[in-house]
Amino acid sequence: MKKLFKKLFKRNTDPLTAEERLEVISYSSKQVGPGVFFSTIVVIASFLPVFLLTGMEGKLFHPLAWTKTFILLVDAFLAISLTPVLISFFSKRSIKTGRSKSNNQDLGENLYTCFNMVLTLEKNSYCN
Repeated sequence: MKKLFKKLFKRNTDPLTAEERLEVISYSSKQVGPGVFFSTIVVIASFLPVFLLTGMEGKLFHPLAWTKTFILLVDAFLAISLTPVLISFFSKRSIKTGRSKSNNQDLGENLYTCFNMVLTLEKNSYCN
């Protein structure tokens, strides 16, 4: 997402056409894809010694290793295939390049409001 916004903010024209937006999203996804893939492979390789355990330790830790390996493979697949689609879906509105409030500030304010609400609910539930 960071690479997408970097690329978009370098442009002087706004809004982007649909084709340009999809091109930028595709380019950014291609840059991030190999990093996601190889980092996942490294983490999966760290579980290889667990697969070599025998006896009681093997019975205890094999399900954990298989589960984490499966989840990481699904995560890598979704990060490479689904994320670009979701970015194109959620970034349909125009992106302003001015000095007004940034998307990060809006997101930060929304998260702050949600966290306060959750913490207030949590505090009230413990006090009762």
